[in-house]
Amino acid sequence: VETKLVEGMIKTPNEARFRFGLEPTGGGDTLWGQKQDFPLQVLADNHPDMQTAAQHAAQAAPPSGRDDDSDNQEQIERGIRAITALNTIKAVDAARSEAFR
Repeated sequence: VETKLVEGMIKTPNEARFRFGLEPTGGGDTLWGQKQDFPLQVLADNHPDMQTAAQHAAQAAPPSGRDDDSDNQEQIERGIRAITALNTIKAVDAARSEAFR
């Protein structure tokens, strides 16, 4: 149970160790999470590949020869939705793999 509480970032490692009468450990007063625990938007905002993909979407030629800002904005939004969908699929696959380990 204590392991799950630490993994779920409900308890710090030292709080769980205290329950078993163990001494505190370095860094044990910090809640630790894994990269896949972050919201997708946070990852998209900070990941260089995501920024590059958004830039490519922004620089793509507008469809049908139309050249206004709304077309560019639409392409950017489509690109971001596609990237988000792909990352969601990856996150679900990773969660499934972890669950069946």
